Amino acid sequence: MTQKYGKVRALLVQADDDSFGELKFALENQGVETYRARSCMEARRILAKTNVPQVVFTDANLPDGTWAEVVAAAGKSQSPLNVILVSRVLDVSLYIRALEGGAFDFIVPPFLGSDLTHIVHCAAGGALSHSGSRARRVTVA
Repeated sequence: MTQKYGKVRALLVQADDDSFGELKFALENQGVETYRARSCMEARRILAKTNVPQVVFTDANLPDGTWAEVVAAAGKSQSPLNVILVSRVLDVSLYIRALEGGAFDFIVPPFLGSDLTHIVHCAAGGALSHSGSRARRVTVA
């Protein structure tokens, strides 16, 4: 996926190899360049660099923390970016906590092409267009 600002880059934060396979495949089919982190610590290291992804997809629970720690690390990044929480099941309570906690959106499988395209476009576009300020949280229906 190429925006007017350049190629979209996404960081996938998940501990196991299988949980985000479908998401990685769907993103790469849309031309999104993907990177991987297996823990909060690894995500923090990546997000502390200067050329960070515009979008982060994170699992709710990681070996050394939770999605909230990934959102906090994203908030400290030198570049604006948005974090999307990925859950295997729809959990309304977690959805509300995630949005109130600073996540851009909350998604569950299946990752349908048009829906995923819209979410990535909004998340990356918001991050890229706010290069001088923090990315804003926008709820995508």
